[in-house]
Amino acid sequence: MRHLLKKNSPFKWTSACDAELEYIKQSLVNDPILKPLDPTREIVTSTDGSVYGLGWCHMQEDDDGNLHADSYGACATTPAQANYSADNLEACALVYALKSIEQLAIHKRITVITDNAHLLHLNTWHPVNPRQRRMLGYLMQFNLSIRFIRGSRNLLADALPVYTRTQVSRREKTTRPNTCIRLTTSFYQ
Repeated sequence: MRHLLKKNSPFKWTSACDAELEYIKQSLVNDPILKPLDPTREIVTSTDGSVYGLGWCHMQEDDDGNLHADSYGACATTPAQANYSADNLEACALVYALKSIEQLAIHKRITVITDNAHLLHLNTWHPVNPRQRRMLGYLMQFNLSIRFIRGSRNLLADALPVYTRTQVSRREKTTRPNTCIRLTTSFYQ
């Protein structure tokens, strides 16, 4: 369905669009179902970045101590972002994740789960270009606790950039759109 969003693209609903819409509808009504974000609980954010896309998931513990997803998000990378290093892609994924819940996250402790060891040393990171300075300046306003998880175990956030890769056209990188996917529940439910 992403090709329908392109500028000057004719609107042509295909069977592939139909199949994708059915997949999205089934995903929204089957387990795991998204739960509303509780402003009184700590937020756990799992992020991952790749040359194809950036992905994140915001979670919170329920009364039983189990983590439940509050929202998912993913963005296809731009051609410029596809050239970023792994560290910059992970930081970029974290920036996108925090921007999606910025109003709530600015005053809360956020536990970040990432498979990039470089983000563990965010407080001592020395930016080498203006883009890194902007990302670091933005991230420093949050109370972040960063936890490392092996890449092979970071399945939740890792699946979102892979989903983005499979949905993005296989044409050259210069023609890929930078569209975001956000699945979330209403904060005020």
